[in-house]
Amino acid sequence: MEYLAAFIITGLLAFFPSAKKMKRGLRIFFCALSVMPLCVLAALRDASIGTDLMVYVEPAFYSSFYVGITNFEYTPSPVFGVFTWVISHAFDSMQVYLFMIQLVINGLIYAEIYRSCKRYAWFGITVFNLIFFGYTLNLIRQSMAMAICLFSLRYACKRKPIPFFVLQFLACGVHETALVFLPTYLLFGQKRPVRQLRDSGYLKFWGIVGAFVVVLLVPILLNIVPSLQSEYQYQLTNSGSDSIGMLVVFCAFVLVFVILGKRDCGLLGKQRMSLGRRSFASDCGFCLIVGCVLYLLAYISKELFRISMYYFMFLPLYCADIAASLSAKKDRNLFCFAVLLLACLFWVWKFVHQNVGNIFPYVPFFQ
Repeated sequence: MEYLAAFIITGLLAFFPSAKKMKRGLRIFFCALSVMPLCVLAALRDASIGTDLMVYVEPAFYSSFYVGITNFEYTPSPVFGVFTWVISHAFDSMQVYLFMIQLVINGLIYAEIYRSCKRYAWFGITVFNLIFFGYTLNLIRQSMAMAICLFSLRYACKRKPIPFFVLQFLACGVHETALVFLPTYLLFGQKRPVRQLRDSGYLKFWGIVGAFVVVLLVPILLNIVPSLQSEYQYQLTNSGSDSIGMLVVFCAFVLVFVILGKRDCGLLGKQRMSLGRRSFASDCGFCLIVGCVLYLLAYISKELFRISMYYFMFLPLYCADIAASLSAKKDRNLFCFAVLLLACLFWVWKFVHQNVGNIFPYVPFFQ
């Protein structure tokens, strides 16, 4: 119930800045305010919420009082270690420390969603909350690295390499897997003519549809062929099941996009977006295909699940752009409703039923 209330409050606060006549100062105020509910929820949680919390986050916080800022031994990440040392000495509170961690994660991601699609930022933020927020309570260092990477995207789009690579350096200092995000500069930082963009849009679109078909056939094939089923039994019951689950949900998003938005979408039909916006949405779609491929390869190496998360973080941006590109208001509303319904089903199935990350039920630290 606590998560649901926080999601609704955040969505409402994020909806207000989309008003066309709102003044800039008031819009910034609501944008900042929308970050707070989930940060407070994360700060007030018990140490049992999120399996990584007791593994390295809580030990890192309390051990930071006995070591210097340059002699931090309880985290393999230098930037995260410095961040922990500064916050612990400035506030001396575990709850403030958890609040600041979530503020970095949500603040940077929300800022990029607001920047990329102001009109439907509330939609992208709600999709992020339902799909990814549960993971941010568990994969804490990687979530911080992913947030920094996604925030750096604005500099790739503007072809500003220095701030982009400085942020990438910080992200790698938080979690070394952030290196996989570096190629996005080459993708988002290039100019392409309309025809090339249109052709690549078709290619990426059918690539996503193909991934949708493959991910549905893989579990069926593994169940039909006994030898394959026995070989991949571990992946199916552990990391592979997580890969299948999120892929099926994501591809269901794509199926909704096919049904409701194929002819009117800015990538495939009437070009309602500017060339820059179409290029951005097209590149986000390509990154999601990369995420699909990495998820499929997670059957071979479960470590690829973590790497693919960097590319699945484009899902909120992509969904918001698709919603903005639909020409009919009825189609936009239906698309948003269908995607949010699927995201809610994913939240219930993944974080309530399977209890990934041990985040449900919510337990406050003072109970």
